[in-house]
Amino acid sequence: MPTTLSVTNRSNQDVLTFITLGSTPGCVHNVSDLRFSDDSIHLITIAPLNGKFTLPVGKSCRIDAPSGKGFNGNFSFGTPPLNGPSPDLPHGVNLAEFIINNGFQPGGQETIDISVVTGANAIVSMSVSAEDWTSNGGKVKVKSFQNKKWDQSTGIVGVFPYGCDNCTSSDNPPREVGRHPEFCNKEPICNVQRSAAKNQGGNLDITFINFIDGAPPNPPRRDEKVVTIESVHFGGTFMRLDGRGVGAMSNSGGGKVDCHKGAQGWEQFLLREIDSGIITLESKFFPGVYVRMDGSSVKTSSGSGAGVVNAQFGAGDYEKFRLKPMQQGEYAIESVRFPGVVIRMDATGVVPGDAGGGTVNCQLGAGGWEVFRLHYI
Repeated sequence: MPTTLSVTNRSNQDVLTFITLGSTPGCVHNVSDLRFSDDSIHLITIAPLNGKFTLPVGKSCRIDAPSGKGFNGNFSFGTPPLNGPSPDLPHGVNLAEFIINNGFQPGGQETIDISVVTGANAIVSMSVSAEDWTSNGGKVKVKSFQNKKWDQSTGIVGVFPYGCDNCTSSDNPPREVGRHPEFCNKEPICNVQRSAAKNQGGNLDITFINFIDGAPPNPPRRDEKVVTIESVHFGGTFMRLDGRGVGAMSNSGGGKVDCHKGAQGWEQFLLREIDSGIITLESKFFPGVYVRMDGSSVKTSSGSGAGVVNAQFGAGDYEKFRLKPMQQGEYAIESVRFPGVVIRMDATGVVPGDAGGGTVNCQLGAGGWEVFRLHYI
């Protein structure tokens, strides 16, 4: 029997709700294909796998995938998923995760949980109407569960504790969180499951109850400005971000950051000061996608640069920078995570009309190819 899914807002305020789809074969892969039972709720597509909508206070809305497709993904409230705590959300973000109607998978299990692995900004509950959902290998029957604060969610059936990516162990959580075996469960009670091929159907409801400790429903955006970033050495050439396919967080990032003659949509960024002197660079064309730097391999200055500058969905430590003044109106863009490592641009061979080219990577210390002008729009 098919499983239906609804999202409910039991708080006293409208809540911005983010949905991130998984890439599981056989499941829906584009948020624009989802159908909402309430026509007053309008989904905004961020990327094929990502969308957001405002869930009004007191509303409950059923969301359906296309017939014959599985439904796999997660919901977060007030903010997109993050890799861990941030200045605006110091206790991170929790996710309501699910895969349903996946009976096409041999031995497949419908599975639901609330992940507090990267923290918790909201109290969320998940409830099911059927009687055949269980946890811990069928030992525990489950009808509903909800998380607590980030450091109080150990021992709750259906909830992955902080830093515990494997429920009973902390093996490979996001680097922004680090390993925290002290929070892990003694029994494998984090997943709530049932057979995907033979089950009692019914409804899965995901309910937003409230934000924790006043966590902002929309993280404040301090001193946000729209900028383009022009190379001083390669005048008229701008940093460009191609965020296609960047719809979920990845430890290695994704997309592409390169060079473009002239500045249009893909060369515009939201420069946001998130703490004193610390900024992020979010693509204006690809909302939620940020410039990312991995400078872990950059130990010395190199003629061709090194490391990786690409894109990431959401902003963690690798997406934070400082503007280092050089000459008047000119700056190097230095990584917070990798002090002394700056963004480098080599636009050799980039000509007008190119879709994007050259190289944007890292350098230890700033010379001519690491200096930029910021143009405020």
